[in-house]
Formats: sequence, C-alpha cells, structure tokens
Amino acid sequence: MNKESFDFVKNYPQKWYIGRSKIPDRLAFYDVCYSRPYRDIIEKYNVSDKNKQPVQKHVLDKLKNEILIDLGCGGYNCNVAAVAYLANAKAYMGIDVHADLSPYGNDKIQAFLREQYGLSDEVKSHTTLVRSACDLFENFLERVPDRAWYNFAINGLELYDSTYKIQEHLQRIMVPGNLVLANEEGNIDVKKLLAWPHYDTRIIATFTDIVHVYQKFDENDTTTQRHFNVHLKS
Repeated sequence: MNKESFDFVKNYPQKWYIGRSKIPDRLAFYDVCYSRPYRDIIEKYNVSDKNKQPVQKHVLDKLKNEILIDLGCGGYNCNVAAVAYLANAKAYMGIDVHADLSPYGNDKIQAFLREQYGLSDEVKSHTTLVRSACDLFENFLERVPDRAWYNFAINGLELYDSTYKIQEHLQRIMVPGNLVLANEEGNIDVKKLLAWPHYDTRIIATFTDIVHVYQKFDENDTTTQRHFNVHLKS
C-alpha cells in the first residue's frame, strides 16, 4: 500500500449527491446491511482464547495496516468497521447511498466501537481511520487508482444486477495478498467477481453466520489446497 492509496480514502468527499434524486430507484429505499456474522466473529474472539488464534491468523493479521473498503455498507456499517479497528487496519471506508455520515471525530468513533463490541483496552493504541461516504460504489471504484492494494467487504448485494464492472475494478485495484470478505446470507455469488486465483477460507461463527475470506494469490502459486473451513468455538 502506498501513500496515494491512503490519501485517496482519507480525502474522498463524504457526499457526492445534491438531493436524493440522484439515487437510482432500485436503491432509493433499500437500506439493509447483512453484517451480523462479523459481530458474531468479534463476540467469539472476545470470549474464548481458542478463537483468537484463528481469527487473528485468517482475518486480523491480513488486515493490519491495510485498507478495507466496504461496498454497500448500508446505514449501519459498524460491524465491519469494528473488525477493521480490531485488526488495526490503516483505514476502513464504507460506501453506500445510505451511509451514515458521522459528525464525530475519529477518537469518538473508536470509543463507540470499543464500547459496543467489548473490545479490550489494547485496541486504544490502534489508529484505524473510520470513514463513510454517501455515494454509489460504482462512482468510488471508477476513481480508485490502479493497484491501490485495497481489501474489500461485500455483503448483501443481491439487488446488484451487473457484476462485470465490479469484477473489472477489483481485478484492476487488488494485488496478490488482498482480501474480499463476504457473507453468505442475502448476498450475490461473490465468487463470480473473482476473476483471479484465490484461497477461500470460511470463518464459521454459527451454522448461518459465515464469512468467506477470499485471498488473491499470484497465478504462479502452486499450492493445491485452496479451500479451508475454520470453526469458531462456543
């Protein structure tokens, strides 16, 4: 990740719209965020040391000092933002026409996340920038620099009817090692967006609360096992 990639997120306007008339009809009243599995993962991480190691290895360590872009975050993007903050990501950015535009500074947002998710005092040293922007994520993706090293969260996009443009942008923006985090409930088939070789690690918090960690890898990688199941303990 370079400084340009961080500055792009840091300086991206919070609101591109002048009035709600700019929002497509299919999205005007659609404000649903399927991010419950991320809350469950954090809760399991908090209560059991048996869960800390796999969550740290497969999610948190891979997001540390990186940027996570939440496409279609909805009006309640905290669950995914809390994962980024717990990982000490460089930045979290939620993009949605219904995104919450917080009037509070980053310190208050972090304090809210610590309280709401029972995060330990250790995360007080984390410096994750937490932002959101009220915009179509297509607009955002079109402006992102090539090879920006961004990771993505994609949840609850079942109304999205054109995956080709997302696929095209992800291929342009992501580099080997980057992640796509995706739930299973109420979501498009995210695998259709992955036009490149990848690992698929399923973090299973409950029978229904599952997050896929799709990690892009170099086409020269000869590893044969590319699917993993990680069951978190109760």
